[in-house]
Amino acid sequence: MCLRRSGEQTSQRGKELRLSGRLRVVSGNNQVVRSGEKTAPFVIQALNADSRPVWGVEVTFFMGVPTPNGTESSSSYHLSTDSKGMAYIEGFTAFMPGTSYVRVLPMGDFAPAVFKLTITK
Repeated sequence: MCLRRSGEQTSQRGKELRLSGRLRVVSGNNQVVRSGEKTAPFVIQALNADSRPVWGVEVTFFMGVPTPNGTESSSSYHLSTDSKGMAYIEGFTAFMPGTSYVRVLPMGDFAPAVFKLTITK
């Protein structure tokens, strides 16, 4: 599936779909932290096609963090947006240097969000 901005058409095997909203990254993107330091929280806001907050949208934050053996350790957190359309996960202590991504996948026809995290020595 090819996802685009809210209100734009997408295609999925020849079917035309319309996204009813998007997840907006509020804070926490493009963080650079040293190994052993805690990241800032990762915050999104669910917005409808008119850019108004949407409460009750179920989202899952997927975190992938590099491990010493070169693989990626992953965790996920399932939440719902609050009355302002917001959802977040607290920061965590980063250890292995490298680039990681926190992906936020919504239930329903909302475009997802992605955060980039760089861990340095």
